[in-house]
Amino acid sequence: MIGTRAMWSIAALLVACGGDGDPPVCDDAGLPSACESAPVPTYEELYRDVLRPTCGRDGPSCHGEGSRMTLSFVDEAASRDALLERYVTPGSLACSELFRRVTSDDPLFRMPPAEPLPEAARCAIARWIEASTP
Repeated sequence: MIGTRAMWSIAALLVACGGDGDPPVCDDAGLPSACESAPVPTYEELYRDVLRPTCGRDGPSCHGEGSRMTLSFVDEAASRDALLERYVTPGSLACSELFRRVTSDDPLFRMPPAEPLPEAARCAIARWIEASTP
């Protein structure tokens, strides 16, 4: 059963990101200032340097080999397709679940849940999304 907090979060996202079938209308605050000078990575770089080693690493990991999660970072092309299909709105940080999760302060929503990604990794994700996912 979904808790009240989760229901409100879902409702807020639907309103903020066009959940009624309309195009997303997001209130993007823009790129975090700490990320302004970070380079824009290609997906190959983002996958190699951030996603695969942190989220899809070999051994126990949430999105690695043998995971039951719907999003897997075992295959580079498949993970890019899955992100763009469901978790990333190119050019919009506010409407991209990937960005919201890696920057959240809530350990029940944040990815990874145990400890936040380093700032450089969060900036690489932000720059990739903001640049419309090169």
